[in-house]
Amino acid sequence: MFDGEAFGAEIVDVVKSYVARATAPLLARIDALEKQIADMPAPKDGKDGAPGHDGRDGVDGKDGEPGAPGERGPEGLRGEVGPQGEKGDPGEAGPRGEKGDPGESIVGPQGERGEKGDPGVAGERGEKGDPGESIVGPPGERGAPGEKGDPGVAGERGEVGERGDPGEAGAIGERGPEGPCGKLPMVKSWSDGVYYEGDVVAHLGSIWQAQKDTGRAPGHEDWIELVQRGADARGFTVRGTWSETEDYAKNDIVMLNASSFVAISDEPGPCPGDGWHLWAGAGKTGKPGPKGDTGEKGRAGNDAPSVIAFYDKDGVKVLTLGDGQEFRA
Repeated sequence: MFDGEAFGAEIVDVVKSYVARATAPLLARIDALEKQIADMPAPKDGKDGAPGHDGRDGVDGKDGEPGAPGERGPEGLRGEVGPQGEKGDPGEAGPRGEKGDPGESIVGPQGERGEKGDPGVAGERGEKGDPGESIVGPPGERGAPGEKGDPGVAGERGEVGERGDPGEAGAIGERGPEGPCGKLPMVKSWSDGVYYEGDVVAHLGSIWQAQKDTGRAPGHEDWIELVQRGADARGFTVRGTWSETEDYAKNDIVMLNASSFVAISDEPGPCPGDGWHLWAGAGKTGKPGPKGDTGEKGRAGNDAPSVIAFYDKDGVKVLTLGDGQEFRA
């Protein structure tokens, strides 16, 4: 496809190169003339001198070397695509080639035999022939028994048969005589020393039995623990009357409304409640007892003295009774 931009750039490069080669001699001549003018003496005042001799013609200078190509100019606009040319006439047909040599005749291998066809239909059955005559001769005499032959070779062992059903249980035998009563070894408190296999000792709250002769303390692999020591029990603590400002723990006992409660967990909460168990409840009021006998009538008392005066004297309260007594406060 024609590239107008590339073609335009090549034209610009050619023009630049031609201009550079054409102007190089002219520029060199101008430089030489400027140098001659500069070397000429300055004009003097006075009369005109005699004209000088004509100078000799200068030697034509050689063309200088072409200058370096200038920078590439800006790329021109892309030209329009020309119209597509008309389709040419088809060319004449070429001459027919010579006939080639005949190819070799190769016979392929024989194919595999086909599968056997189905059997044909059976023909009709022929007629039954006449039975032949049956002639039985008289029995011959029994011959003498032959000698016993050698035993044959043993055959291969047959497969194992299936398992039979279990037989009926046998009768229970009579019980034997009762043996002597067994005795456990005596338990000893462990102390430093030698113990023999089977010895049983108590040590740190547990029961141990020696597995072999040993001089090590229980807890070693020479011993086996028969009875493990139990955990220490947690006792009860009496805490007095229950108070909502106090902290309580499991097994604390408190008093409330004539009853006692025991805490069944740490931080049991308000009493009574889910964290407390009634330990001892308050008893019910008993039935009234029989009425007692009437007591003897008491003597009549003396009349109480009456108050006849009550006053304040110099800050002292004075109470005067009818019998003359005075009380001061």
